[in-house]
Amino acid sequence: MDELYVSKVTICATTKCNKEFSCLSGTSKELCSVDYCMNKGLTFVTCVDGVDCNYRTLYGDSTICLCPVRIELYNKYEV
Repeated sequence: MDELYVSKVTICATTKCNKEFSCLSGTSKELCSVDYCMNKGLTFVTCVDGVDCNYRTLYGDSTICLCPVRIELYNKYEV
């Protein structure tokens, strides 16, 4: 997979990324897998590793990703 791109607005909105935007490298192993997405915003994921992520939020037995970059990547590239 080639490098992935998101808007500058999205990059600027992603102020709490502690992974140095590794998801934009184009390797799918860096991305949490999306289980489903509601209204192109509320994104339920299965996380790839045990590393703490500032955008990971537990919701019952599920995990929600609130990362603007991850949400745009899913909506734009369906990855």
